[in-house]
Amino acid sequence: FYKNPGIHDWLGMGPALRSEAGVALIALLNGAVFVWALAQFRTRARARLADELGAEAGRALEGPPSEGLGLPVGRRWLPTRSPQTAAATTTAAAPSASALAAVPVAVPSKSVWSPRPGLDDVGILGWFKARLNEAPLRPDRSAILRSEGGGRLDRLDLYLIALLVVATLLLRTFRLAEPYQMHFDEVYHARTAAEFLQDWRYGLSHDIYEWTHPHLAKYLMAGGMVLWGGDHVVATSDLGVPVRATAVEPRRIDAAAPGGRAGERLHVATGTEIRTYDLTTRALISVVAAPGAGTLAIDSTGSQLVIGYDDGQIATIDLGLIGDGGVTTGLHPIDLVKVDHPVQHLLVTDGGAQVIAASSARLTAVDLGAAKVIGSLDLAGISDLAGGGTGAALVATVDQVTDPAALASDLARILSTKAADYTLRLSSASPGATVILGDPGTGDARTALDKAIADGTLPGVRVDTVPRVAVATGSGVAFVDPQQARSISTIALDGGAHGLAFVTGLDSPKLYVTSGTSAKPSYDVIAVGGDAAKNGPVDQGLHPLPGPGTSVVYDAASQMVHILGMAPGAASGGTWTVYVIEPHGNAVFADARLPTGFTPAALAGDFNPEYPSQDRQQLLAFDAGGASAAID
Repeated sequence: FYKNPGIHDWLGMGPALRSEAGVALIALLNGAVFVWALAQFRTRARARLADELGAEAGRALEGPPSEGLGLPVGRRWLPTRSPQTAAATTTAAAPSASALAAVPVAVPSKSVWSPRPGLDDVGILGWFKARLNEAPLRPDRSAILRSEGGGRLDRLDLYLIALLVVATLLLRTFRLAEPYQMHFDEVYHARTAAEFLQDWRYGLSHDIYEWTHPHLAKYLMAGGMVLWGGDHVVATSDLGVPVRATAVEPRRIDAAAPGGRAGERLHVATGTEIRTYDLTTRALISVVAAPGAGTLAIDSTGSQLVIGYDDGQIATIDLGLIGDGGVTTGLHPIDLVKVDHPVQHLLVTDGGAQVIAASSARLTAVDLGAAKVIGSLDLAGISDLAGGGTGAALVATVDQVTDPAALASDLARILSTKAADYTLRLSSASPGATVILGDPGTGDARTALDKAIADGTLPGVRVDTVPRVAVATGSGVAFVDPQQARSISTIALDGGAHGLAFVTGLDSPKLYVTSGTSAKPSYDVIAVGGDAAKNGPVDQGLHPLPGPGTSVVYDAASQMVHILGMAPGAASGGTWTVYVIEPHGNAVFADARLPTGFTPAALAGDFNPEYPSQDRQQLLAFDAGGASAAID
């Protein structure tokens, strides 16, 4: 009913048809009909059919012709003007059936047809029968064509074949793999094949989305994914230096660079220096001394590399100063600001306005342009940072709030929250500032809030759209305003959040978050945009993972989500792997096992969606000792 709106299961047999036995029975019946139809093409069967048709024709020739049909030619009756004309034609010499088969009959140059019987003459049923049994206007030439000889292959035919082959290669197979994401029916059928594979490969049952077509084609697609999916490590190497963190600099246009092409570089923090490699040649092109550097991020807007240190220092390097010829040396990071905690995670917000630096327990927002600290926030168990899109938040202009205590009390009553939280935020804000008070709520609470704002009950308060940063914490995902370093809302997850990625290009922006425990690993999908999240981020449900997951990487070119985690059955000290998730159906359908003994310290995506013909489409994994593995 939900997949076919308005169609109800009046007979009550829908569940039986969708059951395993029902599907198997229908498949067997279809197969039986196909085998029977195929059997009719046997020589013996065709000969029997010819005999039956011949016998029917013989019986028709032995009896008197039907009214208004006239003399037979082969197996076809010639039309005449009237029954009297037909009688006159046959009375003179009534030939036998065998004689009619041998003697040709001249066809009148102009046939005169008797009128078709009307509804008054034969009734509705007879009228339909007359139309269905009406003889064709032209004779059946099948027997003549069956004995026609074959043609010959001449040069024109060969030219046409060559033209078709070349045109097909140019028009249909050139850059066949681009674009990488699914289109048209692929989002239904290939998606369903991925859903089958989640069950077949990992034993994790998944609802099947596409039921309206037979599954054989989807089974074949699933087989193709297994045989030619390429879900394995294609190359390994060793950098020869320790690896603490990595950052991939995507390709960009730079008029000063050779050919106008810049970027496509991998930056590696070793703990003592920053080493830069050209991703097209794999050559080392820069070495910068940076003792204590433990994390990296790319500011695409400002074309700079942002570096976080163990002592809280944040510095930058101008990417334009890193040359492509030989190894660049002598560069020094430019100090930006120092925060009051180690920098273990870094994120540059969209537009390059702020840098978010975090340790495992504290987060600080930094104004990148002004090189100053905006504010800090304590959050327990921080493990990752990602963009959180934009959304509604409850904000207040401090100077317009006439009675902070009354305002806090009214908000707590309307939104079922704590008044003390609002009082603290209002009291700690600077005069004239705009402060984030939190989540504006949903449903009836949001309706009541909007009404109170409209009638002036909450002076100085409004609901505004603000940018957000998503923070994976020990209790779930916290959404933070990077302009004020204030918490907006939190979504609690079982087992906390272990890693996350901001996913766009689908129906609406989402976060993919690894969660759960080692006994019950999972990932959550959180809507952060579109109609589903118009009142704030919404958890759209958790999905099982074959093994515990950590980091999440999104490939915008293929629109696939990749999760670094433990291989199935290897939750404690086993093999690491990279799972791939089809996000339309949220099905884990494959994974690429990393080498035995390989413990990832960093995972980076070498993706360039805007340059599909030259996109390497690789995931790069590194262990702490410098060993690397590439996955296509």
